[in-house]
Amino acid sequence: MRDECKRYHYATLAEHSKSFFQTLLNTQHVISGTPKIVELTENKECNLYEGFFAKKDNKKYFLNINDYDLMPIRVTETTKTTYKEDIVEHITGLTPFSITAAKTFSSIREFIDGFMPFNHSHPQQWTLMKLIAIMGFVGKTMIVVSTPPSFGKTSIYSTLHCINDMSPVFKPRSIPGTLNKINTMGNMVFDEIQSCSTEVRNIIEDIIKFIGDGKPTYFNGALKSNNTKDVYDIIHQSMTFLVNHVSDYKNPDKAFFDNIFEDQGAVDDRLLKFKLDGAITEKFDKEFNIPSLAEENFMYYINMAKYLLYLQDAWLNNTIEAPYKPVNVVNMSNRQFHTYRELNWLISLYAESKEEYDSLIQCMNGAILGYRRMILGDTEQSTMIGLEEDV
Repeated sequence: MRDECKRYHYATLAEHSKSFFQTLLNTQHVISGTPKIVELTENKECNLYEGFFAKKDNKKYFLNINDYDLMPIRVTETTKTTYKEDIVEHITGLTPFSITAAKTFSSIREFIDGFMPFNHSHPQQWTLMKLIAIMGFVGKTMIVVSTPPSFGKTSIYSTLHCINDMSPVFKPRSIPGTLNKINTMGNMVFDEIQSCSTEVRNIIEDIIKFIGDGKPTYFNGALKSNNTKDVYDIIHQSMTFLVNHVSDYKNPDKAFFDNIFEDQGAVDDRLLKFKLDGAITEKFDKEFNIPSLAEENFMYYINMAKYLLYLQDAWLNNTIEAPYKPVNVVNMSNRQFHTYRELNWLISLYAESKEEYDSLIQCMNGAILGYRRMILGDTEQSTMIGLEEDV
């Protein structure tokens, strides 16, 4: 395996994520919207405490109210307690912790090209996929990506999550499990949702509508419990849905993404959809010391997280202007165009010339039209190009 790719082997990243993020908690992990006065059983004694419940990696915590404003925190000590039927780790020792934004790479080009530099049968589409995934954290995007199973789409988002803990990839199985993936300033990445229950799918549809409409908060009207909040902050929340091509499903009329929602038209209006092709051709192995390499690359991963925050700050505060704007834009809804404009910003900053920029925009337009042709065939809607004067 090539040396420059070893730091992106999932085993290396998982080792880093486990050692670095396992004991980190921030406000996205808090699952009680307001302080609770609860009775915790510790060493067979019952004591009353005021604070918040938090959950991470299937472990439930209780944070004392006076420590909430210190978040994000690294948990250094806990006492195992019980609350009702749950085992709860009562946080008794902590250290405030945060990663700050910094320009740790010389350019966006260096950062993108160095990120998962795997050999791929369709290198330009692989680059576009990296740009789409990174903008899902940096900005606010609503995306569907359809690829062959071997393309590598899931691995890109899983890698990003190992770097900054803000792009969880998951298969939704429950309402609390879905709601608790809302992380406010990150990306919820759904990996195939056709098999989830109708109740969960209805919640996903509801969240799509709220975020797609630009609403700052999502009100949980479906489930009230100690494992969910009443209100979720979604002002900068992204959503991404990963699917395979239509031809990969036995019953696409029932199982494919475009056929599973109650109000399919409203969902489609809010999501920009891409069809990408190809496969990773990189050869992977584990013939190296994984823990040692993870430790060796510790600061590299931290610098990546800092640079992602730097890009996010630049996007939020509009401090870096896109040097190029597209002329030919695929015909789309205003809501879809919001995501298109976000992606254009990063593509424009990545490209080293107007010619390369035009080529990447053509690739993006082709991916959008490719998805429509996959669903609709060669109809007028799947080939229409409009002129957009202000991107």
